[in-house]
Amino acid sequence: EGQGRGRGGPRGPGNSKVIGGSPEDGDVRTGKYAMHWQTGDEMSFLDLGKIDEEIDLTEFRYLRISLRCEDPRAKPQVRLLFDVNGGQPRLGRGYGRRGAASAFQREGFQTAVEAQFRWRDFRIDLKKFSSKGEVEWDMVEVLRLIHTSRQDTLIMIDDVRLERP
Repeated sequence: EGQGRGRGGPRGPGNSKVIGGSPEDGDVRTGKYAMHWQTGDEMSFLDLGKIDEEIDLTEFRYLRISLRCEDPRAKPQVRLLFDVNGGQPRLGRGYGRRGAASAFQREGFQTAVEAQFRWRDFRIDLKKFSSKGEVEWDMVEVLRLIHTSRQDTLIMIDDVRLERP
């Protein structure tokens, strides 16, 4: 379980935490475990891992990820960001739209998806990611999820992997 700075997100209204899931609780798409991400009530972010310098992202064509939102009424937008500098997003005053806008202007490659109340499997073409700034894939340091909403929610994450063409 990670909370606060670093893995789970900033302290304050954007707080979030990571809780591991298991097959016994029925919240796993495939395999033995899934990640449960409890988002905050404004902006939350989650780093899924650093991109090793030895990994050449230009060799990959797709990002696979499975997401599920626990709230049947919510369809939260989650932004997938291959981030260049890997540091924490700087939040604007008030943590709301300004903070989200500044986070989305980070240099890197990003796209958005919508989590639903059932498992949703995404196979996202890396060529469909829009670039922010003058970046190349070899500059990417981290894969990050960013969530902005007026309400907190629980999102399950499973089957994250890169695929070659």
